[in-house]
This record gives sequence, C-alpha cells and structure tokens, in this order.
Amino acid sequence: VTLDWLVAFHERLRSSPDYPGDNVVRTSDVVFSLIMRVTEGPKCRLFNMVPPEETGRPDAFISHAWGRPFAEMVRNLKSHYLYGHDKEAGRVCVWLDIVAVNQHEGQEQMDDLKQLAAAVHDARSVLVSMDPEASPFSRIWCLYEISLASSGGDEQQHTTRT
Repeated sequence: VTLDWLVAFHERLRSSPDYPGDNVVRTSDVVFSLIMRVTEGPKCRLFNMVPPEETGRPDAFISHAWGRPFAEMVRNLKSHYLYGHDKEAGRVCVWLDIVAVNQHEGQEQMDDLKQLAAAVHDARSVLVSMDPEASPFSRIWCLYEISLASSGGDEQQHTTRT
C-alpha cells in the first residue's frame, strides 16, 4: 500500500471518538479490534479493500513488532521517507503484514504466510521499525523476516530504522 494510504488509515483510526491514544494502541490492537472486524464478512485481506491506485510493487517490506504502538511504526515510516517534506514520499509502497496477510485463520492465511519469503525478496528494501527497546530483535517473526532478508539478493537494501 502507499504511505499516503497508511497515513490516512492511521488518521481515520485516530479520529475515532473512543481512540485511547497513540501510545496505547498497539499494532495487535489494530489487527484484532479493527482489521479482523472490517474483513470479517468476506474473510479477506485488508489489502483486498484498498483502492488499486493506492497499491503497487513494494519499495519496502516492513518488519515490526505487533506489541509496539501502531503509531510508532507509522511515525518511523514517515520519518524514514521524509513524509511531508518530500512530495514523492506518499507514493512509496510498503508491504505490511497486517494489510497483506489475511488475518483470519484458514487456508488463505496459510497460503499468504507461505509467500512471506517471496514478499521479502520482491520488495526493493527491508525496513525494521525500531523502538528504544529494540523489540524486533526479541520477536521470532521479526527475526525470521530479517533472516529472510539477509538471504535475499544483492540488489536489496537492508535498513534498520531507529
């Protein structure tokens, strides 16, 4: 999805009257309280509901810890791409698991997860959304994604974002 779409998604989330605050809402909360509810009927990926003009080949595969605030990951991406300062930043496309992988248990989710290595290698770069505790380095999924990235092609950029 484009960074513009992700930022707008986050802003819609924040505009909810019962939004408890950026430091409270973890990525896992976004998945279980919003994404699974919105995609419940069709049991599809959130990506299937994103307008086609807000999608494209990923410039970056994003590795992040679900236990961290969702806003922190969005802020890290905005900072990395100079969002608001570089007029092209909003058109950057990112591969984000909470959007690209079906969050409902079943065969489609299993198929999506089997494609994880391809998603990592198809992206032009891999970014790790860091926090002061370096949480991604203590999460098995993040370590797996980083491992996949390190076995990628020579053309792929590997970036750790603080």
